Amino acid sequence: MESLIASYLVDNGGASLKSHIEYLKGCLRALESPSTYEADISSNSYSAEIRNDGVRLSFLYDEFQSIKVSRTKLQDITKAWILFLEREPIAGYIETMRIV
Repeated sequence: MESLIASYLVDNGGASLKSHIEYLKGCLRALESPSTYEADISSNSYSAEIRNDGVRLSFLYDEFQSIKVSRTKLQDITKAWILFLEREPIAGYIETMRIV
């Protein structure tokens, strides 16, 4: 599950880091909005569809690589990833996040 989520979050389709951060912020707005019951927040190679309290993630080129993740968990992970991307680089810095 973690590798599919990580791949989705880094899938920038060759776009600049700045535009990818803006894309992720748009996804986060959809995840956070209580009025959004259904939305497509897919990336270049990954399908991501919000349906009520869950998000279905799948790899577009292999439909068997698919998971359903809690909307709030993906929201938390996306927030943390955006914060990480916006930081100034620190040599040797390593961060991990546990998905429960």
